[in-house]
Amino acid sequence: MRILILGAGGQGQVLADALLFATAAGQPLAPVGCLDDNPALWQSAPVGLPALGPLASWREVPHDALIRCIGANRRRSEL
Repeated sequence: MRILILGAGGQGQVLADALLFATAAGQPLAPVGCLDDNPALWQSAPVGLPALGPLASWREVPHDALIRCIGANRRRSEL
């Protein structure tokens, strides 16, 4: 299952660590990367996975599931 993480902050980092650990343990997961609105993170790997672009581009990245890891309640709800 290809998983896309929305947010590369603290919550995104914790989730990425868990997904990478589960993948290494043999779970059929394929963390794709994360999206974040901070352009300084794009084309880097702030959570051990590539930051692929802004949150609004989630439809453009192939995935089977996405997980919202945004700490701001209002912004998370908007997504």
